[in-house]
Amino acid sequence: MSNNFDMITTTDPVYTVSQLATACGASRSGILRLQEEGILEPSGHDASGVKRMYSFLDMMKLRQIVMLHNYGFTHATIKEYFEDNGNYTNLISLLAAKQSDIFYFMKEMELRMSEDHGLEIEYVYSPAVPCHTMKRTHSFPYYDQHRDLIIQQMADIVAKKYVLSTTRPLFLTTPWDDLAAGASIDDEREFVGCVPLAEMPETPDSAVVMSPRKRVLSMLVHGPRIPMDDIIAKLKHEIEDHNLKVCGPLYLISMVGPHLGLDIPKERYLARIMLPIE
Repeated sequence: MSNNFDMITTTDPVYTVSQLATACGASRSGILRLQEEGILEPSGHDASGVKRMYSFLDMMKLRQIVMLHNYGFTHATIKEYFEDNGNYTNLISLLAAKQSDIFYFMKEMELRMSEDHGLEIEYVYSPAVPCHTMKRTHSFPYYDQHRDLIIQQMADIVAKKYVLSTTRPLFLTTPWDDLAAGASIDDEREFVGCVPLAEMPETPDSAVVMSPRKRVLSMLVHGPRIPMDDIIAKLKHEIEDHNLKVCGPLYLISMVGPHLGLDIPKERYLARIMLPIE
């Protein structure tokens, strides 16, 4: 586009950055940041060559940018969308994942308020998510141990300037094969702490891995803590009854609990236990 206000046609309305911000519900600094990132360039400048001026089409583009941002898309994704000539394929895929997040968050909120306690079996798909990981070897990690691991992980995440996912819960993984064979989860064993991130870092980091999309046998555990032996026994029973093949570790997903800083009654604690299956 032209970089000179004199080159803009007289029939095309022009707006200052402040006017554009007001009309589209954006901030002036936000619009200037979009220019810095190469997402929204002004159509020209005023006669002095200093003041940025925007056209009607710039306004329509900013309106779309604000809409995409309100749906949770990052600037990088929005820029990619415009560079790909408005191809919605990637956006649709991301929106489907967000829709799944909303569905499970609503279900989690309903369960928090439920007076029913116990174990609930489900078959669901767990979406792909980048995770910061850290390994520890110890007996089954109760709340204090998991909190200590999370504290160490968060310190590393902050130091590396990673962005946390605000929709995916924290979780642990541990091998399943020996548990299926009768080993006790209270024995010394390896646990991997996983803290979901908003996106994969640009620079490769061995501590950050992509947890793949997978079909899982899922068990919701709500109410006061239920012994892990009972949970594992129920999982084994479900696997045997339906001739399922387990193809990954046991996932211990923290949803609501004291180690997450949530001040709620014990009867509303909530966790999800998952096993990837074929």
